[in-house]
Amino acid sequence: AVLDASASVPSLRTLILRGKGDIFCAGADIKGFRAGPQGGAQDADAVARGNRAFGDLMIKLNEQPQTVIMLVQGAAIGGGLGLCCVGDVTIVTRAASFRLSETSLGIPPAQIAPFVSDRVGLTQARRLMLTGARFKGEDAVRYGIGHILAEDAADLEAKCTEVLAQISLCAPGANATTKRILFEATRR
Repeated sequence: AVLDASASVPSLRTLILRGKGDIFCAGADIKGFRAGPQGGAQDADAVARGNRAFGDLMIKLNEQPQTVIMLVQGAAIGGGLGLCCVGDVTIVTRAASFRLSETSLGIPPAQIAPFVSDRVGLTQARRLMLTGARFKGEDAVRYGIGHILAEDAADLEAKCTEVLAQISLCAPGANATTKRILFEATRR
Protein backbone atom coordinates (compact mmCIF):
# COMPACT_ATOMS: atom_id res chain seq x y z
CA ALA A 1 0.00 0.00 0.00
CA VAL A 2 2.88 2.40 0.81
CA LEU A 3 4.56 1.70 -2.52
CA ASP A 4 1.31 2.15 -4.43
CA ALA A 5 0.59 5.44 -2.65
CA SER A 6 4.11 6.81 -3.11
CA ALA A 7 4.22 5.83 -6.80
CA SER A 8 1.60 8.48 -7.52
CA VAL A 9 3.50 11.32 -5.79
CA PRO A 10 5.53 12.90 -8.59
CA SER A 11 7.51 15.18 -6.26
CA LEU A 12 8.79 12.25 -4.16
CA ARG A 13 12.34 11.57 -5.34
CA THR A 14 13.61 8.75 -3.15
CA LEU A 15 12.56 5.83 -1.00
CA ILE A 16 15.04 4.50 1.56
CA LEU A 17 14.80 1.01 2.99
CA ARG A 18 16.83 -0.08 5.97
CA GLY A 19 16.61 -2.73 8.61
CA LYS A 20 15.94 -2.31 12.25
CA GLY A 21 19.11 -2.02 14.29
CA ASP A 22 21.91 -4.22 13.10
CA ILE A 23 19.83 -6.45 10.79
CA PHE A 24 18.81 -5.47 7.28
CA CYS A 25 16.64 -8.53 6.59
CA ALA A 26 17.34 -12.10 7.65
CA GLY A 27 14.88 -13.55 5.13
CA ALA A 28 11.72 -15.56 5.60
CA ASP A 29 10.49 -17.02 8.87
CA ILE A 30 11.92 -20.50 8.40
CA LYS A 31 10.23 -21.79 11.56
CA GLY A 32 6.90 -20.80 10.05
CA PHE A 33 7.83 -22.43 6.75
CA ARG A 34 8.91 -25.64 8.44
CA ALA A 35 5.62 -25.68 10.30
CA GLY A 36 3.98 -25.29 6.89
CA PRO A 37 3.01 -28.04 4.47
CA GLN A 38 5.60 -30.47 5.79
CA GLY A 39 4.34 -30.04 9.36
CA GLY A 40 0.72 -29.60 8.37
CA ALA A 41 0.17 -26.18 9.99
CA GLN A 42 -0.23 -24.30 6.70
CA ASP A 43 -1.64 -25.56 3.44
CA ALA A 44 0.14 -25.24 0.11
CA ASP A 45 -2.22 -22.43 -0.96
CA ALA A 46 -1.22 -20.33 2.06
CA VAL A 47 2.47 -20.82 1.28
CA ALA A 48 1.86 -19.95 -2.38
CA ARG A 49 -0.03 -16.76 -1.40
CA GLY A 50 2.82 -15.70 0.87
CA ASN A 51 5.39 -16.36 -1.84
CA ARG A 52 3.35 -14.44 -4.40
CA ALA A 53 2.96 -11.48 -2.03
CA PHE A 54 6.73 -11.28 -1.56
CA GLY A 55 7.26 -11.64 -5.32
CA ASP A 56 4.80 -8.78 -5.93
CA LEU A 57 6.67 -6.65 -3.37
CA MET A 58 9.96 -7.35 -5.17
CA ILE A 59 8.48 -6.34 -8.53
CA LYS A 60 6.98 -3.14 -7.11
CA LEU A 61 10.22 -2.14 -5.40
CA ASN A 62 12.22 -2.93 -8.51
CA GLU A 63 9.97 -0.83 -10.74
CA GLN A 64 9.08 1.93 -8.28
CA PRO A 65 9.28 5.30 -10.09
CA GLN A 66 11.33 6.84 -7.29
CA THR A 67 15.00 6.10 -6.77
CA VAL A 68 15.14 3.27 -4.21
CA ILE A 69 18.10 3.27 -1.83
CA MET A 70 18.91 0.22 0.29
CA LEU A 71 21.00 0.82 3.41
CA VAL A 72 22.44 -2.50 4.47
CA GLN A 73 24.14 -3.28 7.75
CA GLY A 74 24.08 -6.58 9.57
CA ALA A 75 22.54 -9.63 7.93
CA ALA A 76 21.04 -9.68 4.44
CA ILE A 77 20.13 -13.34 4.10
CA GLY A 78 17.90 -15.06 1.54
CA GLY A 79 15.07 -12.68 0.69
CA GLY A 80 17.07 -9.91 2.37
CA LEU A 81 19.82 -10.36 -0.19
CA GLY A 82 17.12 -10.35 -2.87
CA LEU A 83 15.90 -6.99 -1.57
CA CYS A 84 19.43 -5.62 -1.93
CA CYS A 85 19.25 -6.53 -5.62
CA VAL A 86 16.22 -4.36 -6.34
CA GLY A 87 17.72 -1.17 -4.95
CA ASP A 88 18.70 1.47 -7.48
CA VAL A 89 21.50 2.37 -5.11
CA THR A 90 22.56 -0.19 -2.51
CA ILE A 91 24.99 0.94 0.16
CA VAL A 92 26.47 -1.78 2.37
CA THR A 93 28.73 -1.72 5.39
CA ARG A 94 31.97 -3.64 5.32
CA ALA A 95 30.75 -5.90 8.16
CA ALA A 96 27.33 -6.63 6.57
CA SER A 97 26.86 -10.36 6.04
CA PHE A 98 25.21 -11.93 3.02
CA ARG A 99 24.04 -15.40 2.09
CA LEU A 100 21.58 -17.12 -0.21
CA SER A 101 20.68 -19.87 2.23
CA GLU A 102 17.54 -21.29 0.62
CA THR A 103 19.04 -24.39 -0.98
CA SER A 104 20.74 -25.32 2.30
CA LEU A 105 17.24 -25.31 3.82
CA GLY A 106 15.85 -27.55 1.10
CA ILE A 107 13.96 -24.86 -0.82
CA PRO A 108 14.73 -22.99 -4.05
CA PRO A 109 15.20 -19.19 -4.00
CA ALA A 110 12.35 -18.89 -6.49
CA GLN A 111 11.06 -15.37 -5.75
CA ILE A 112 14.47 -13.69 -5.71
CA ALA A 113 16.35 -15.72 -8.35
CA PRO A 114 15.50 -13.43 -11.29
CA PHE A 115 16.49 -10.29 -9.38
CA VAL A 116 19.75 -11.77 -8.10
CA SER A 117 20.61 -13.12 -11.55
CA ASP A 118 19.84 -9.77 -13.20
CA ARG A 119 22.07 -8.05 -10.67
CA VAL A 120 25.11 -10.31 -10.52
CA GLY A 121 24.88 -12.31 -13.76
CA LEU A 122 23.94 -15.93 -14.32
CA THR A 123 27.23 -17.60 -13.44
CA GLN A 124 27.70 -15.69 -10.19
CA ALA A 125 24.03 -16.24 -9.25
CA ARG A 126 24.44 -19.96 -9.82
CA ARG A 127 27.52 -20.10 -7.61
CA LEU A 128 25.94 -18.09 -4.79
CA MET A 129 22.62 -19.96 -4.87
CA LEU A 130 24.00 -23.47 -5.29
CA THR A 131 26.66 -23.14 -2.58
CA GLY A 132 24.95 -20.96 0.01
CA ALA A 133 28.29 -19.15 0.34
CA ARG A 134 28.63 -16.53 3.06
CA PHE A 135 30.30 -13.21 2.26
CA LYS A 136 30.73 -9.69 3.59
CA GLY A 137 30.12 -6.17 2.29
CA GLU A 138 33.30 -5.82 0.27
CA ASP A 139 32.47 -8.97 -1.71
CA ALA A 140 28.84 -7.82 -2.11
CA VAL A 141 30.13 -4.68 -3.85
CA ARG A 142 32.59 -6.70 -5.94
CA TYR A 143 29.74 -9.03 -7.05
CA GLY A 144 27.51 -6.05 -7.90
CA ILE A 145 24.92 -6.62 -5.15
CA GLY A 146 26.03 -3.41 -3.48
CA HIS A 147 27.18 -0.26 -5.22
CA ILE A 148 28.90 1.61 -2.42
CA LEU A 149 30.93 0.25 0.49
CA ALA A 150 30.67 2.04 3.85
CA GLU A 151 33.10 1.39 6.68
CA ASP A 152 30.45 1.39 9.43
CA ALA A 153 26.99 2.69 10.39
CA ALA A 154 28.14 6.32 10.58
CA ASP A 155 29.77 6.08 7.16
CA LEU A 156 26.60 4.41 5.82
CA GLU A 157 24.64 7.54 6.80
CA ALA A 158 27.30 9.82 5.31
CA LYS A 159 27.32 7.91 2.03
CA CYS A 160 23.51 8.00 1.93
CA THR A 161 23.61 11.79 2.41
CA GLU A 162 26.02 12.06 -0.54
CA VAL A 163 23.73 9.97 -2.76
CA LEU A 164 20.67 11.98 -1.70
CA ALA A 165 22.52 15.18 -2.67
CA GLN A 166 23.23 13.69 -6.11
CA ILE A 167 19.60 12.61 -6.55
CA SER A 168 18.38 16.08 -5.54
CA LEU A 169 20.05 17.42 -8.71
CA CYS A 170 17.89 15.12 -10.87
CA ALA A 171 14.29 15.79 -11.87
CA PRO A 172 11.98 13.17 -10.31
CA GLY A 173 10.03 12.76 -13.56
CA ALA A 174 13.23 12.26 -15.56
CA ASN A 175 14.41 9.60 -13.11
CA ALA A 176 11.05 7.81 -13.24
CA THR A 177 11.06 7.86 -17.05
CA THR A 178 14.67 6.68 -17.15
CA LYS A 179 13.80 3.68 -14.97
CA ARG A 180 10.88 2.80 -17.27
CA ILE A 181 13.16 3.03 -20.33
CA LEU A 182 15.77 0.79 -18.68
CA PHE A 183 13.18 -1.86 -17.81
CA GLU A 184 11.64 -1.75 -21.28
CA ALA A 185 15.08 -2.19 -22.82
CA THR A 186 15.70 -5.35 -20.77
CA ARG A 187 12.35 -6.85 -21.80
CA ARG A 188 13.17 -6.90 -25.52
